[in-house]
Amino acid sequence: MLKLNFHPSKDVIDSFYPVLRKEYEESGHGMYCSWDTIIKRQKKDEIITLHLDNKPISFVTWYRQDKIVELEIIWSLPEFRGLGYGFKFQQLLTKEFKKRGDVALTLFCATNDGLSLSKRCGFTPQLNAADFSREHIELGLTASYIKILRNTEADYFDNEDIVILCFEKYHDDNTFYGEINLSADFETKPVYWFVDEEWYCKVMFKGHIIFESQMKYLLRDLKIKLYNYTVAYIDHNISIPEHWFK
Repeated sequence: MLKLNFHPSKDVIDSFYPVLRKEYEESGHGMYCSWDTIIKRQKKDEIITLHLDNKPISFVTWYRQDKIVELEIIWSLPEFRGLGYGFKFQQLLTKEFKKRGDVALTLFCATNDGLSLSKRCGFTPQLNAADFSREHIELGLTASYIKILRNTEADYFDNEDIVILCFEKYHDDNTFYGEINLSADFETKPVYWFVDEEWYCKVMFKGHIIFESQMKYLLRDLKIKLYNYTVAYIDHNISIPEHWFK
Protein backbone atom coordinates (compact mmCIF):
# COMPACT_ATOMS: atom_id res chain seq x y z
CA MET A 1 0.00 0.00 0.00
CA LEU A 2 1.34 3.42 -1.01
CA LYS A 3 0.90 6.42 1.23
CA LEU A 4 2.21 9.98 1.39
CA ASN A 5 3.69 11.44 4.56
CA PHE A 6 3.64 15.25 4.53
CA HIS A 7 5.41 15.48 7.89
CA PRO A 8 8.19 12.88 7.93
CA SER A 9 10.43 12.78 10.99
CA LYS A 10 14.15 13.50 10.83
CA ASP A 11 14.79 9.79 11.44
CA VAL A 12 12.84 8.94 8.29
CA ILE A 13 14.80 11.46 6.22
CA ASP A 14 18.11 10.32 7.74
CA SER A 15 17.33 6.75 6.63
CA PHE A 16 17.96 7.88 3.03
CA TYR A 17 21.38 9.32 3.82
CA PRO A 18 23.55 6.13 3.58
CA VAL A 19 22.03 5.20 0.22
CA LEU A 20 22.42 8.72 -1.17
CA ARG A 21 26.07 8.76 -0.09
CA LYS A 22 26.81 5.29 -1.46
CA GLU A 23 25.16 6.11 -4.78
CA TYR A 24 27.27 9.25 -5.14
CA GLU A 25 30.52 7.53 -4.16
CA GLU A 26 29.96 4.71 -6.64
CA SER A 27 28.62 6.67 -9.61
CA GLY A 28 29.44 10.31 -9.02
CA HIS A 29 25.77 11.10 -9.53
CA GLY A 30 22.72 11.49 -7.35
CA MET A 31 21.39 13.89 -4.76
CA TYR A 32 23.94 13.39 -1.99
CA CYS A 33 25.46 16.75 -2.92
CA SER A 34 22.08 18.35 -2.11
CA TRP A 35 21.87 16.90 1.41
CA ASP A 36 22.04 20.35 3.00
CA THR A 37 19.02 21.42 0.92
CA ILE A 38 17.16 18.26 1.91
CA ILE A 39 17.75 18.92 5.61
CA LYS A 40 16.76 22.57 5.21
CA ARG A 41 13.45 21.54 3.65
CA GLN A 42 12.87 18.96 6.37
CA LYS A 43 13.29 21.63 9.02
CA LYS A 44 10.77 23.82 7.20
CA ASP A 45 8.34 20.89 6.86
CA GLU A 46 8.77 21.08 3.08
CA ILE A 47 9.55 17.47 2.32
CA ILE A 48 7.16 14.63 1.52
CA THR A 49 7.95 10.94 1.61
CA LEU A 50 6.31 8.03 -0.19
CA HIS A 51 5.86 4.88 1.87
CA LEU A 52 5.27 1.35 0.62
CA ASP A 53 3.78 -0.76 3.39
CA ASN A 54 5.22 1.69 5.93
CA LYS A 55 8.71 1.64 4.35
CA PRO A 56 9.93 5.06 3.08
CA ILE A 57 11.03 4.54 -0.54
CA SER A 58 11.03 8.03 -2.05
CA PHE A 59 10.94 11.70 -1.15
CA VAL A 60 10.38 15.10 -2.74
CA THR A 61 11.49 18.49 -1.46
CA TRP A 62 9.18 21.34 -2.36
CA TYR A 63 8.16 24.91 -1.62
CA ARG A 64 5.17 27.09 -2.42
CA GLN A 65 5.06 30.57 -3.94
CA ASP A 66 1.54 31.95 -3.99
CA LYS A 67 -0.46 29.06 -5.44
CA ILE A 68 2.38 27.57 -7.48
CA VAL A 69 4.24 24.58 -5.97
CA GLU A 70 7.82 23.94 -7.04
CA LEU A 71 8.87 20.28 -6.83
CA GLU A 72 12.56 20.73 -6.13
CA ILE A 73 14.24 17.31 -5.64
CA ILE A 74 12.54 13.98 -6.36
CA TRP A 75 14.49 10.85 -5.45
CA SER A 76 13.75 7.15 -4.94
CA LEU A 77 15.67 4.22 -3.48
CA PRO A 78 17.46 2.46 -6.37
CA GLU A 79 15.70 -0.87 -5.88
CA PHE A 80 12.29 0.78 -6.37
CA ARG A 81 13.11 2.60 -9.61
CA GLY A 82 11.57 1.54 -12.90
CA LEU A 83 8.65 -0.19 -11.17
CA GLY A 84 6.05 2.53 -11.58
CA TYR A 85 6.35 4.03 -8.11
CA GLY A 86 7.66 7.36 -9.43
CA PHE A 87 4.60 7.72 -11.62
CA LYS A 88 2.27 6.86 -8.74
CA PHE A 89 4.18 9.24 -6.45
CA GLN A 90 3.56 12.15 -8.83
CA GLN A 91 -0.09 11.14 -9.20
CA LEU A 92 -0.57 11.23 -5.44
CA LEU A 93 1.22 14.58 -5.18
CA THR A 94 -0.96 16.04 -7.93
CA LYS A 95 -4.13 14.91 -6.19
CA GLU A 96 -3.05 16.27 -2.80
CA PHE A 97 -1.82 19.69 -3.96
CA LYS A 98 -4.93 20.13 -6.08
CA LYS A 99 -7.04 19.39 -3.01
CA ARG A 100 -5.11 22.06 -1.11
CA GLY A 101 -6.05 24.74 -3.66
CA ASP A 102 -2.81 25.08 -5.62
CA VAL A 103 -3.13 25.94 -9.29
CA ALA A 104 0.04 24.41 -10.75
CA LEU A 105 3.09 22.26 -10.09
CA THR A 106 6.44 23.19 -11.59
CA LEU A 107 9.75 21.37 -11.67
CA PHE A 108 13.17 21.43 -13.27
CA CYS A 109 14.18 18.10 -14.76
CA ALA A 110 17.85 17.18 -14.32
CA THR A 111 17.96 13.74 -15.95
CA ASN A 112 16.54 12.14 -19.08
CA ASP A 113 14.71 9.57 -16.95
CA GLY A 114 13.21 12.30 -14.79
CA LEU A 115 12.13 14.29 -17.83
CA SER A 116 10.52 11.25 -19.45
CA LEU A 117 8.63 10.40 -16.25
CA SER A 118 7.43 13.96 -15.78
CA LYS A 119 6.11 14.15 -19.33
CA ARG A 120 4.19 10.90 -18.78
CA CYS A 121 2.75 12.47 -15.62
CA GLY A 122 1.37 15.42 -17.58
CA PHE A 123 4.09 18.05 -17.23
CA THR A 124 4.80 20.19 -20.27
CA PRO A 125 7.62 22.68 -21.01
CA GLN A 126 6.98 26.26 -20.02
CA LEU A 127 8.84 29.25 -21.35
CA ASN A 128 10.90 31.44 -19.10
CA ALA A 129 12.42 34.86 -19.47
CA ALA A 130 15.92 33.48 -19.91
CA ASP A 131 15.43 32.17 -23.42
CA PHE A 132 12.28 31.94 -25.51
CA SER A 133 13.90 30.08 -28.41
CA ARG A 134 11.84 27.10 -29.50
CA GLU A 135 15.01 25.03 -29.87
CA HIS A 136 15.96 25.51 -26.24
CA ILE A 137 12.43 24.87 -25.04
CA GLU A 138 12.23 21.58 -26.95
CA LEU A 139 15.61 20.51 -25.58
CA GLY A 140 14.60 21.46 -22.06
CA LEU A 141 17.77 23.51 -21.70
CA THR A 142 16.20 26.65 -20.27
CA ALA A 143 12.66 25.49 -19.63
CA SER A 144 11.05 24.34 -16.48
CA TYR A 145 8.01 22.08 -16.65
CA ILE A 146 4.50 22.80 -15.47
CA LYS A 147 1.37 20.83 -14.68
CA ILE A 148 -1.85 22.78 -14.33
CA LEU A 149 -3.94 21.49 -11.41
CA ARG A 150 -7.14 23.51 -11.41
CA ASN A 151 -9.04 26.36 -12.99
CA THR A 152 -8.13 29.91 -12.23
CA GLU A 153 -10.54 32.63 -13.34
CA ALA A 154 -10.24 31.76 -17.01
CA ASP A 155 -10.86 28.52 -19.01
CA TYR A 156 -10.96 27.84 -22.74
CA PHE A 157 -10.73 30.61 -25.29
CA ASP A 158 -13.19 30.60 -28.16
CA ASN A 159 -11.54 33.36 -30.14
CA GLU A 160 -8.60 32.27 -32.28
CA ASP A 161 -7.80 35.84 -33.33
CA ILE A 162 -6.59 37.29 -30.01
CA VAL A 163 -2.81 37.40 -29.44
CA ILE A 164 -0.93 39.24 -26.68
CA LEU A 165 2.58 40.51 -27.42
CA CYS A 166 4.80 41.02 -24.37
CA PHE A 167 7.90 43.16 -24.27
CA GLU A 168 9.78 45.60 -22.10
CA LYS A 169 8.94 48.95 -23.65
CA TYR A 170 11.51 50.89 -21.66
CA HIS A 171 14.60 48.97 -22.72
CA ASP A 172 16.67 50.55 -25.44
CA ASP A 173 16.16 47.50 -27.61
CA ASN A 174 12.48 46.94 -26.69
CA THR A 175 13.26 43.41 -25.50
CA PHE A 176 10.58 41.06 -26.84
CA TYR A 177 9.37 38.29 -24.54
CA GLY A 178 7.04 36.47 -26.89
CA GLU A 179 3.40 35.89 -27.77
CA ILE A 180 0.51 34.61 -25.69
CA ASN A 181 -2.06 33.01 -27.96
CA LEU A 182 -5.47 32.88 -26.30
CA SER A 183 -6.92 30.25 -28.63
CA ALA A 184 -5.23 27.19 -27.15
CA ASP A 185 -7.27 24.13 -26.20
CA PHE A 186 -6.35 23.38 -22.58
CA GLU A 187 -7.05 19.68 -23.03
CA THR A 188 -4.19 19.40 -25.51
CA LYS A 189 -2.04 22.47 -24.89
CA PRO A 190 -2.54 24.76 -21.90
CA VAL A 191 -1.63 28.41 -22.17
CA TYR A 192 0.89 29.40 -19.55
CA TRP A 193 3.55 32.04 -19.36
CA PHE A 194 6.16 33.48 -17.05
CA VAL A 195 5.31 37.17 -16.97
CA ASP A 196 6.22 40.30 -15.08
CA GLU A 197 3.33 42.58 -14.24
CA GLU A 198 5.40 45.57 -15.35
CA TRP A 199 5.92 44.20 -18.88
CA TYR A 200 4.29 46.17 -21.68
CA CYS A 201 1.61 44.45 -23.76
CA LYS A 202 -0.06 44.88 -27.10
CA VAL A 203 -3.25 42.93 -27.78
CA MET A 204 -3.76 42.06 -31.44
CA PHE A 205 -7.15 41.16 -32.94
CA LYS A 206 -7.04 39.95 -36.54
CA GLY A 207 -3.73 41.71 -36.98
CA HIS A 208 -4.81 45.05 -35.51
CA ILE A 209 -3.82 46.50 -32.14
CA ILE A 210 -6.90 46.84 -29.92
CA PHE A 211 -5.25 47.39 -26.53
CA GLU A 212 -1.87 48.57 -25.21
CA SER A 213 -0.89 48.69 -21.55
CA GLN A 214 1.15 47.04 -18.80
CA MET A 215 0.52 43.39 -18.04
CA LYS A 216 -1.04 44.20 -14.64
CA TYR A 217 -3.79 46.26 -16.29
CA LEU A 218 -4.40 43.67 -18.97
CA LEU A 219 -4.83 40.97 -16.33
CA ARG A 220 -7.13 43.24 -14.34
CA ASP A 221 -9.29 43.78 -17.44
CA LEU A 222 -9.47 40.03 -18.10
CA LYS A 223 -10.07 39.28 -14.40
CA ILE A 224 -7.13 36.86 -14.36
CA LYS A 225 -4.92 36.56 -11.30
CA LEU A 226 -1.16 36.52 -11.52
CA TYR A 227 0.30 33.60 -9.57
CA ASN A 228 4.02 33.62 -8.87
CA TYR A 229 4.65 35.58 -12.08
CA THR A 230 2.87 32.80 -13.95
CA VAL A 231 -0.28 33.28 -15.98
CA ALA A 232 -2.25 30.08 -16.54
CA TYR A 233 -5.24 30.61 -18.80
CA ILE A 234 -7.43 27.63 -18.10
CA ASP A 235 -10.97 28.88 -18.41
CA HIS A 236 -13.51 28.86 -21.21
CA ASN A 237 -15.81 31.84 -21.21
CA ILE A 238 -13.51 34.77 -20.67
CA SER A 239 -14.97 37.97 -22.07
CA ILE A 240 -12.85 40.51 -23.95
CA PRO A 241 -13.57 44.01 -22.52
CA GLU A 242 -15.63 46.16 -24.85
CA HIS A 243 -13.34 49.17 -24.42
CA TRP A 244 -10.54 47.24 -26.13
CA PHE A 245 -12.43 47.57 -29.40
CA LYS A 246 -13.14 51.30 -29.08
